[in-house]
Amino acid sequence: MGEIAKLFWIDGAQAVRLPEGWRLDGEAVQARREGAAIVLEPVPGTETWDWLQARVQPFDPDVEAALAEDVPQQGRSPSDLPE
Repeated sequence: MGEIAKLFWIDGAQAVRLPEGWRLDGEAVQARREGAAIVLEPVPGTETWDWLQARVQPFDPDVEAALAEDVPQQGRSPSDLPE
């Protein structure tokens, strides 16, 4: 279980005071819901891409093989194209 973060109101908006060690760099975050959880993530483009790498799962070996496969380009005649 994590640490407790305090909720408070400022100028009519609810805010979260993150405990020391949980603070984020920057001035904005993306917020999204996952069930009952609220997830805060750095805004893409303002930091490094580390946030994305933490979310991306490794490819299945079959997917990696398909991506590496050299598939020859198919020849098409103009009559095959829709009008």
